Amino acid sequence: MLAQSCGDYELLVVDDYSPHELKTELTDFHDHRIYYHRTPHNLGGEDPSRTWNYALQLAKGELIILLGDDDELAPNYLEEMKRLVERHPAASIYRARLELTDENGIVVDYGWPLPEVETWDEFLYFRHRHGRLQSTSEMAVRASSLREIGGYLPMPLALGSDDLTWLTLSVNHPIVSTNHTYARWRRHSQSISGAVWSEKKQRPYLNELYRRIILFLSEHKPLAISSELLDRVIHERYQKTLPPPPKIEPKPELVVSAKRAKVALLPPIAAKLFRTIRKSVKSPSANREDGRK
Repeated sequence: MLAQSCGDYELLVVDDYSPHELKTELTDFHDHRIYYHRTPHNLGGEDPSRTWNYALQLAKGELIILLGDDDELAPNYLEEMKRLVERHPAASIYRARLELTDENGIVVDYGWPLPEVETWDEFLYFRHRHGRLQSTSEMAVRASSLREIGGYLPMPLALGSDDLTWLTLSVNHPIVSTNHTYARWRRHSQSISGAVWSEKKQRPYLNELYRRIILFLSEHKPLAISSELLDRVIHERYQKTLPPPPKIEPKPELVVSAKRAKVALLPPIAAKLFRTIRKSVKSPSANREDGRK
């Protein structure tokens, strides 16, 4: 972050009441643009968006970039964002292309090439129909626009908080993007997003996300994507978050009845033959009685 070609920024480091204060780790950086803040108690344990909004209250700049502690920005990131703002001054969200790295910092995937202008329904469609990669680090957002909607929208574990926030911000102004810079998102086994999207036990959180998106669609008419197609895509994703139907075990008496009904299920000719053979076969006691006679 400190290697940005555009040096007009502030770097807010928010320590969400961690067991070990992080301030001592920042003493080696003698830079007046770094500001350290420790929350009075843990805010984001159940919903990290509370910590994000705490940082929003402290921010002085007009553009906000929300970075995780292991995210990176290309050296020209802020410079390219500044150019986007000059070309599209009315927008609320400015986006860079994404690079995805593994736990060792090795690039393992790239986000899609981005259109310069994208409506909210296009953003929603490509995200949920085609699984387009997304994180918070590639988005530069107007702080004034965020404050107008009450900050980042709350969600359990902040799952989908960014999606819902971007949708709300882009209703009146499209999202503008550039492919001339990137944000680097490090994804690992301990990340919240990786755990939530992969574990079945987190299904209720996904269910709530899609419920909120469906409510959003009921209140806003798509601009570029067919309304029927968009509704179908989201409802299909929503259906996958519903709990599976309970298994119905057959009743024991039904099983017994089926066994007893085997003879009755024989064809008429076979049933008659079966009765004839049964009469002709005698038990050992019957044979002994015939011998005495």
